[in-house]
Amino acid sequence: MRRRNRIKGIEVGSRCLVQRDGKMLFQYDAKYNYYRFPGGHTEFYESVTHCAIREMREELGVDAIPKRIVYINENMYMIKNRLRHEIVFYFDCSIMGEPIPLEEKVKVVWADPSEVIDKFRPRILLERIIEDIKQGFPQVYYILTYGNRVKLIEKLSDKSLPVLLYNMPPNEEFMYKTEDTHGFNL
Repeated sequence: MRRRNRIKGIEVGSRCLVQRDGKMLFQYDAKYNYYRFPGGHTEFYESVTHCAIREMREELGVDAIPKRIVYINENMYMIKNRLRHEIVFYFDCSIMGEPIPLEEKVKVVWADPSEVIDKFRPRILLERIIEDIKQGFPQVYYILTYGNRVKLIEKLSDKSLPVLLYNMPPNEEFMYKTEDTHGFNL
């Protein structure tokens, strides 16, 4: 059976939600004319927690301290005629240092989320954040989106998240480097 809609893999990523003086940290990408939270995709042998820390260093030159996962967004969308499927973990984070964009095309913006909502994707995620930020992110949500359309929003309990992802020490850096591609050296 031929499947035209097959994707080659699921991308896993991390994004950081950082607050300061009633504003949140965003990156603005002028090439695509949209806002996003800082972060990116995991590398081989990297947990989502460590991805958040590494991406903040590489993109903004700051040390991130992920406190806990507050959203999990599974998103399926099309970009440049290619199907994409990603699962992104959003962390409530604090940072040490002042963020400075290390990529030319991206700008650092401290803004009230309602100011950037029209150019943020998926919009439903930012709408949920605007509600939850007032209460200190009281609930963890799983959000399933197709592009910018929501299919499911489900509350998760702390006990329903994998312990490794939820409670990983943020200051402990370990990335396993090995020539052995058949197993993990722990």
